[in-house]
Amino acid sequence: MRILLLGDISLAANQSYSVDSLDFLLDVDHIIANLEGPILPEREIKEIEKNKDRVLYNSPAVVDVLEKFKVDQVSLANNHIFDHGDNIHFTKRTLTKAGIGCFGAGDSLTEAQKPYVLPGKERDLKVFGFGWDVIGCQYPVGEKPGVNPLEPDHLLQTIRDLRANDSRSAVIFYLHWNYELEKYPQPADRQLARKLIEEGVDAVIGLHPHIPQGAESYRGKPIIYSLGNWFFPPRNFGPVSLNFSPAPSRQIAVEINLSPGQTYPVHFHWVIFDPLSQTIQFERTEGWDGEMIAELSPFSGMSDREYLSWFRLNKKKHISLPIYRDYSLRIENWIKDSYVKLRQQMIWLLVKLHLKT
Repeated sequence: MRILLLGDISLAANQSYSVDSLDFLLDVDHIIANLEGPILPEREIKEIEKNKDRVLYNSPAVVDVLEKFKVDQVSLANNHIFDHGDNIHFTKRTLTKAGIGCFGAGDSLTEAQKPYVLPGKERDLKVFGFGWDVIGCQYPVGEKPGVNPLEPDHLLQTIRDLRANDSRSAVIFYLHWNYELEKYPQPADRQLARKLIEEGVDAVIGLHPHIPQGAESYRGKPIIYSLGNWFFPPRNFGPVSLNFSPAPSRQIAVEINLSPGQTYPVHFHWVIFDPLSQTIQFERTEGWDGEMIAELSPFSGMSDREYLSWFRLNKKKHISLPIYRDYSLRIENWIKDSYVKLRQQMIWLLVKLHLKT
C-alpha cells in the first residue's frame, strides 16, 4: 500500500489557486492531509469576516482543493478545528458528502481516538490523529468535544492496546506538536517518536510548525518531524495577517510504501509554493539520500544526549520558550506546559489591545 502524506491545508473565502500537474498524486493508493480549521457555512464566514473574529476556518470551497489534490482523508486533530463552536459536525457532513474521510476529533474521547481504517490487499492501514493542548488543541471533557490528546502515556497505550489484538495492520500516527516555525523537533518529541516505533507504530508524521522539518529512519520506519504547510495561502486571522512566508517556499509531500517488510521505501516530493500567485509547482523527488532532506536533518543518528546539546545551540525559538528534554519527565513537563499556555494567553491579550501585531 502506497500512501502520500500532505501537510496543512486551509482555504479562506474567495481565494483562487493554481496547481501544476503533479504526477506523484496519481501513483499512490491513498492521500492524507491535515485540514487546519473547521469548514463553515458561508453565512457564518460572512459574520466572522465582518467582525474580524479570531477564527481560522475553511470555506466550503476547500473541498474542491482537497479533490484537486486527490485527498481521500484528513486529520482534524489540530489547534483550530474547534475555533468556531461545534462546527465539527458541519465539517464532517461536508467531508462525508464529498467522500472524504476524517479522524482525530469528535464529540467524545471515544470518538476522537478512533482510527480511520483503510482496507488493503496485503493488510489494513489504521491512521490515528493526536493534538497537543499546549499549542491550543482542545481535549474532549465530558460532553465537550475535542481532539485525541497528545499525551505520551495515551499515545503509548493506544499502540499497545492495538498491537495486543492486531499485529498485522499498518499504523500511522499523525501528531500535531512542537512550536510554530521551529526548525527542529523537540528532544522529547524525537525521543517519543522512536519509542512509538519500538511499540509498533509504522510511521510517525508531525504537523503544526508550518515548515518542513527533518526526518529519520528508525528500525526501517520513517519519522517525519513536520510536513509543514501544503496549501495555506495568506489570509486574515482576526486582527492578525497570516503569511508564513512572503517569498516562494519549498514544501514537501512524503510517499511511503507500507508493504509488509522490515524497511519502508520513502520518497520526498518537493514543490514550490508561491503565496502571491497561490500556485504550486513541482521541483524534484528524492529518497533518504537526497540533499534537501539531509540539509533539514543534520541531527540524524545522534543519541538523545547529543541531540539535546545540539538542539540547545541550534533551535530557532530562542526567546522565552522552554525546551522539552524528555517525554517521561511528567512534573517538569507539566510546569512547562502551564507556562507556555499562560504565555500564549498574554500574547493574544496584547494583540487584542493592539499592543502587538
